[in-house]
Amino acid sequence: AAFGRHRGSWRRPPTCCPTRVPPMTVREYTPPTAAEHAAERIQIVAALEQFAVVATPRQLDQLQELLDRTGEANSQFNLTAIRARPDMLVKHVFDSFSLLPFLPSPEAVDAAADPNAASADVSADDTVASPYEEDGLDPYTLRVADIGTGAGFPGLPLAILRPDLDFLLVDSIGKKARHVGATAHGLGLDNARVENSRAEQLRRVGTFVGAFAVVTARALSSLEDFARNAGHLAAPGGCLLAMKG
Repeated sequence: AAFGRHRGSWRRPPTCCPTRVPPMTVREYTPPTAAEHAAERIQIVAALEQFAVVATPRQLDQLQELLDRTGEANSQFNLTAIRARPDMLVKHVFDSFSLLPFLPSPEAVDAAADPNAASADVSADDTVASPYEEDGLDPYTLRVADIGTGAGFPGLPLAILRPDLDFLLVDSIGKKARHVGATAHGLGLDNARVENSRAEQLRRVGTFVGAFAVVTARALSSLEDFARNAGHLAAPGGCLLAMKG
């Protein structure tokens, strides 16, 4: 006799109804009106004035296009929890501006490009000093690493405003890294490179170890973890900038 006919034998439990998964909510992106766009541009100019930075019209266009692309991507997947455009402007873009004073100066970059060039009418006392040079940083090492870049902040705004520096934007989440890479390409940022990796895994890439004047991160678990996982990227005399409030 079949096993299932005996008392006490195992019986197949009733098939449960499959759980119905609600469809993903599509958050349609609404671009700003012409008036909102103009007002936003004035805000960006005013924010940069606090750092004595005057952006070109092209750079202002790129910053606003960055917001467009971030908003559009947020309507497709969970790129950032900050979704309202005014909030993205302040909490992403303006927050990125706060690192501008800590980047290698344009004068240091010029000196690295042509270290032997010296103007005959400029004395040694008039030479602009760089804190990185004082710390013994290799003048050729004028690169910035953004660890855990997420939606591309602070790396992309800084790459827009400092085309004289090279930026490495690192994120372990593939879809975010792909978005940032596509955004950098769409914005025409030849000075921004994206790595889909964890910071500690970059130890295996010899060209990255000790190759950055500045290593920064916003998404921090702790300062200790930041130093342990990303400290190997900083060049001798370079610095770690932890955006931790």
